[in-house]
Amino acid sequence: VYLIYGMYHCLNIVTEAKDFPAAVLIRSLATVTGPGRLTRALKITRELNGENLMKSRRLYVLDDGFPVVPSTIITAPRIGVAYAGKDALLPWRYILTQSG
Repeated sequence: VYLIYGMYHCLNIVTEAKDFPAAVLIRSLATVTGPGRLTRALKITRELNGENLMKSRRLYVLDDGFPVVPSTIITAPRIGVAYAGKDALLPWRYILTQSG
């Protein structure tokens, strides 16, 4: 969990071992758009920074068995990273287009 623009918290889920830079930024949910609004809605603050999602009782990811059909996932360029040059155009933004 980190602060951007001095006012919004963002939620990253690290997906690899310590010191290997790999994470997923969770930006929105079906009824909540934008990274700052998401964390506000879920009451996620920097107090949860470094929380171990494999052991935590305060923050966790739940597998509810919802089947994600690959054809309902689209990719798009990243947002707000123009400084990354041509890498900003990489299709590393994943969007679930329907809720099944």
